[in-house]
Amino acid sequence: MDYLTRENVLSAVAALILAQVVVFILKLRADRAKFRGRPGPPHSFIWGHLGAMGAIAKSDHHPDEVFQDFANKYGDVYYLNLWPMAYNMMIITDPDVADNLARSMAPKSPTYHESDALIGKHSILTLEGDEWKKLRKIFNPGFSYRNLEPLIPAIMEETQVFVEKLESLAKSGEVFKMNEEVTALTIDVIGRAILSVRLHTQKDRSHPMVHAFQNILHLTESRARFPLFENIRLYRRYQYWKNERTLDNYFREQVREHQVRAAANAKEGATKKDMDIIDLALLDAQRSIDEYAHQAKTFFLAGHDTTSSAVTWAYTELGQHAECLKRLREEHDAVLGPETANDTEALCRKLKANPSLINKLPYTLQVIKEVLRLWPPAATARMMQSSSATLPVNNEHWPADYMILYIPHYILHRDPKTWGPTANAFDPERFAEGREVPKAYQPFAKAPRSCIGQELALIEAKIILAFTARRFEFEPQIKEPYQISQLTAKPVAAMPMKIKIAVKVYGRKLMLSLPYPCQIAPKPLVATANTQYSMHKKSRHPS
Repeated sequence: MDYLTRENVLSAVAALILAQVVVFILKLRADRAKFRGRPGPPHSFIWGHLGAMGAIAKSDHHPDEVFQDFANKYGDVYYLNLWPMAYNMMIITDPDVADNLARSMAPKSPTYHESDALIGKHSILTLEGDEWKKLRKIFNPGFSYRNLEPLIPAIMEETQVFVEKLESLAKSGEVFKMNEEVTALTIDVIGRAILSVRLHTQKDRSHPMVHAFQNILHLTESRARFPLFENIRLYRRYQYWKNERTLDNYFREQVREHQVRAAANAKEGATKKDMDIIDLALLDAQRSIDEYAHQAKTFFLAGHDTTSSAVTWAYTELGQHAECLKRLREEHDAVLGPETANDTEALCRKLKANPSLINKLPYTLQVIKEVLRLWPPAATARMMQSSSATLPVNNEHWPADYMILYIPHYILHRDPKTWGPTANAFDPERFAEGREVPKAYQPFAKAPRSCIGQELALIEAKIILAFTARRFEFEPQIKEPYQISQLTAKPVAAMPMKIKIAVKVYGRKLMLSLPYPCQIAPKPLVATANTQYSMHKKSRHPS
């Protein structure tokens, strides 16, 4: 009897396994059939397009470079059949298709939720529909220029610390990781902007919240690359939970303090210019502590990342394009005054007295926009969760159900069909006043779901360049730098760089730009015909 029972159980288990295998094969067959004959790499019934993805695994370059090679071979819109190892994908590099999708309200890709520990489950980045609209309406005022302008003194204060650090590095002559230094600055700035706290990351990187944030960033990247492996490692899961709790507790406590302050502000009649982004949000609506905390986490992640990448790449490009750096410096002298080149206190006084000067630097803005064109930090990913979903492509309706609709900004921004034969060259004149910006350009995505913090990112980048571009020479140590994927696109190796105190040219004389607070003018040096900026004159980009 026991034997028969055991035999029946084994038979039932075997039948169940067989049924699962049959279901899987039928599902695989249906999935593979959907992509047969569609644009994309060579397709296999067993592997789909997984074989073509080996190029990504073999290189540390950002996957968008491989996707660009595929686009050159298979067209501006093509498929990647990756199930069951990953979501199927439609890669969209056609500017019209990309623009229409980016401007739609198609739901965000579920892959964004891989960052829930960093941004929270109620993040404005991942919410949809009415919930997203309500939060966007609450936080929009805090990111308007009118309400960001009072933050300029705080941004300058943190940038002064950055200048001091760069001066020390210039004197030492050492090679350092520029992106790490700029990231420390932008973390300090976003702390001031959203919470009115000084994190002092530039001087001491042991702040518990910042430490937990960076740990989760690393763990999230590992989980995204190796989800099965990471999820079975119990100690890694414990690390994830511990750091997430530290992060959540910090931001919840900050929101509670802001709620107390909001009540005091209401009694005392405080003005908006004295408020940070969370203060301003608390004026208009009462949401749960977790909802506010999750937005603060989101802004902390997004608010430091875009600017740090943009400034790092600006230094890299300006270090390789002497004429662009010269023109940038001339604009800063003309608008901000030559006396502010080496005196951060004088520059602070001038911008405090007239903060609108930061908006009178058109060439500086052109440089930032061109950097974001060549080196965008992010992409757009959507998913239509309907079995009948299609996407209009070349007057046809292509299947788009339950797959990631991926818009790689890197490829759109470098397409010669849009940007001409010099698409890979650094040329800020593309964004000169009066020139039409192609619809393919979308470093901050497109409305209605464009980046809420883009105004803050541009203000911050302009201020940092105003404080540093005339003061230092930038010498990137990688001849052909590229981006890598670390949740977002980052400069390879954090951009190793050397810097020097700049040599400024006035007429026929050279004058060393001594660092503040030294007020002793150096003895002028007579310029020779061979004297020039110590810059790399050869462009990294092919024309």
